[in-house]
Amino acid sequence: MLGWNHAAASGARFDQPDNERHSNWIAATPCAPSVEPVFFPLDEELELLPGELSATLAEGVARLGTKMPFEQAAADVAFFWRVELDETTVRRYTQAAGAAYVAEQADEVERLERERPVG
Repeated sequence: MLGWNHAAASGARFDQPDNERHSNWIAATPCAPSVEPVFFPLDEELELLPGELSATLAEGVARLGTKMPFEQAAADVAFFWRVELDETTVRRYTQAAGAAYVAEQADEVERLERERPVG
């Protein structure tokens, strides 16, 4: 049995894959029932972030946005992840990550001040 590349090179018909040319069995495939009424988004279970980017991509965008101009970061994201973003999206994700970091640090300072021994 020849694969696609070998079949094309030998001049064989390639309007059908090999398994269809050699199979004598033909039957209709029943349709699967629709899943729309019972499928719910798994965003919370999968811990997806709100917005248009996956958690990994959002982190990468924010990291690049802290190290280089936003326009250059967008170009690097397009090159490495093959995702086209404009510089305003990179700026927004970078600034949101920065704001979250500042809030986390402020919470930690408050916790340390509450737990500080008096004396």
